[in-house]
Amino acid sequence: MRWNCLAGILTLGVCLGLLSAHSQEPAASNEQIAQLIRQLGADTFAEREKAQKALEAIGEAALPALKEAAEKSQDIEIKRRASDLVRVIEAQIAARRLRSPTLISVAYHQTPVSAVLDDLAAKTGLSFQWDVPPSRQVEIRNKLITLRLDQKPLWEVVDKTLAACGLQQGFPRPGEIADHAVLQEFVLEAGPRRPVPVAYCGVARIRLLELAWVKEKPGVKSSDLQMLMEICVEPDRFAFQHQPTLREIRALDKDGQLLPVKLAPAVGAAPSVEDPAGAALQFKNNGQVQVAAIRIAAPGRKLEKRWRSLVTIRLNNADEQPAQLQGSFLAEVVMKETITVSDPLTAERRTYGQADGLQLRLVEASRQDNQVKVVLELMRPLAQAGRLPPLPVAQNPVAAPAVAISHLNAIELYDDQGRPCSLASHGIARHVRNNVPIDTHTLVFHLPHAQAKPNRLLFTDTRPAILEFPFELDLVPNRGK
Repeated sequence: MRWNCLAGILTLGVCLGLLSAHSQEPAASNEQIAQLIRQLGADTFAEREKAQKALEAIGEAALPALKEAAEKSQDIEIKRRASDLVRVIEAQIAARRLRSPTLISVAYHQTPVSAVLDDLAAKTGLSFQWDVPPSRQVEIRNKLITLRLDQKPLWEVVDKTLAACGLQQGFPRPGEIADHAVLQEFVLEAGPRRPVPVAYCGVARIRLLELAWVKEKPGVKSSDLQMLMEICVEPDRFAFQHQPTLREIRALDKDGQLLPVKLAPAVGAAPSVEDPAGAALQFKNNGQVQVAAIRIAAPGRKLEKRWRSLVTIRLNNADEQPAQLQGSFLAEVVMKETITVSDPLTAERRTYGQADGLQLRLVEASRQDNQVKVVLELMRPLAQAGRLPPLPVAQNPVAAPAVAISHLNAIELYDDQGRPCSLASHGIARHVRNNVPIDTHTLVFHLPHAQAKPNRLLFTDTRPAILEFPFELDLVPNRGK
């Protein structure tokens, strides 16, 4: 393992406040909510404002009543304020769902490693490549595993399952690091485990692969530190659009005080998406807080489905070894959300999807000869179509979407043999109902042959978002314990 002079001293950091700060919402009865909604139309501005803040604090529990008031109330002020609250609360729910990692379960009892990895790949969207001597592959693939994990975050399940199999993710190869063209798969190695600091940050996992003093001249001690970090997002939910950028980094001494280090200027790095000139790094020098412009020393390279990325960071003038590193990365990603309707001809004519996100209403599905006609209503909360409210980084490791860019949709029909049905025609009509934009899609598909049966209707929504991944890594064993 490449730890050089710092070998063996790094310990696992803790992500900042993951999903805890915003999980508590005050409880309220239906009558209390109804009373607050009536108060939205009170005579005084102060009473109306007080009711609106109270309903926003209640959050999701008040959403059904607020939607009804926004649609049916005869009071213009109640209708307006209820509509505003629906947008705000839906934005909060969408942001929370975006931050939350996918929870998966695995259950293996005397299961061969080969079958375990096939199951793990299917559940996570990961692909695996073996870097194990051929003489040992048969032995490892046939090894029997017993493991059960119930509803755990995806990246934790991946690491624990690989460990149970006696495998570990390998380090990037020199060519990948030099070109910043990291493979979009896990290279699996067997043998003695090499501890690597890992931070689980909602939908992301950050690994600190290397931290070492820079050696530029033989025999000359350098005061510069260089770090190599790997950032992985959930493959089936996100893909990097650009190289992640460093939003903030801090180097602290053993007493928790900021050290006067500077980030080295980057070459060919993409700027922060929030500040094209680069984010700001604060450091203390003789008691005075100073600011330095920062960028990441890692030129970007786009890949089609890039869920794994490497970032190189260099700190100048680190005369004292930091005891702790804190910071956060910012990444432009593409999000993917999928809704599936099984056996659409007989499926219930109802709304599918999550109440706080994208929804699909099956209006009609009929067959005539080899053609299938499908009519769908696609509903997306207004919060998802624009900018979501900013959230404090310390409380929310993964930030909400912060850009408004058009969505890319795909509607597909598959037959009972898993074959795609060709699209003959597609019409779209758009309108707004209860402050929610609705697209009505009328599609006609051709079945592969007369005996084929429509089996699965698949809608995929793809849209851009900005995610933030904070990290906190201790460089002193047992720090804070």
